[in-house]
Amino acid sequence: LTKLNILSLDFNNVRVVETSTLSGLFALVKLYLGNNRIERLLNDSFTADLANLEDLSLYRNRLRRIEANSFSALNNLKQLHLGSNEITLLEEGCFRGLKRLEYLFLFNNKIELISENVFSSTDLKSLLQIKLSYNSIRFVNKFMFDKLRRLKYLHLDHNNLKAVDFSGLNEITGCLDLSFNEVSSFWSNTSSVTLSRINELILTENKLEILPSNSNSFLPFIKNLDLLSNKVGQIQPFAFKGLE
Repeated sequence: LTKLNILSLDFNNVRVVETSTLSGLFALVKLYLGNNRIERLLNDSFTADLANLEDLSLYRNRLRRIEANSFSALNNLKQLHLGSNEITLLEEGCFRGLKRLEYLFLFNNKIELISENVFSSTDLKSLLQIKLSYNSIRFVNKFMFDKLRRLKYLHLDHNNLKAVDFSGLNEITGCLDLSFNEVSSFWSNTSSVTLSRINELILTENKLEILPSNSNSFLPFIKNLDLLSNKVGQIQPFAFKGLE
């Protein structure tokens, strides 16, 4: 099977991926292991034999943690799908070696905390989109995503966010989705912070009460600002000035 490009093992009863399982598949580009019963990845589950792999799906398995170097041999991987597992922990170094990764899906897990070093590796310099929706993340600090210079889309909706440090998010050029959280303030005390490149900010279903007057300095190039279903009771003068 040395010429095999696509392998789909979705909807089976796979429990473990041994080193020898995928050996010799040098031409494999797409590997689908979704809807199985995999609980853990071994450090050598994915070896250098899969160096040409571009798309890996482990969607809807039973993974609880992603250990360091789990994917380090997959130098050409562009899309990694880890959604709908039971992941609570992302270890530092778990995405090491993924220099060409563009799309990372981690939605619908049980993630509460993310080490500030998980996404700070220069290996992730190609990331365009991270989907962390439907987890239990409580806060975002300024170092968590600040090294991702090409990031366009960051989805943090449907979490338990109460505090977001926006100073580490000013490299995002597309959409920042913070809907369905518990954010009560995002302009206050941010006079020196600017989301200078973002064009869409979604804050639907949060707990915002006041819209202060420095919107233009904070969001100079915003095109879509969604504040639906908050608790806004006060809109200060000139809150939207400069956002024409």
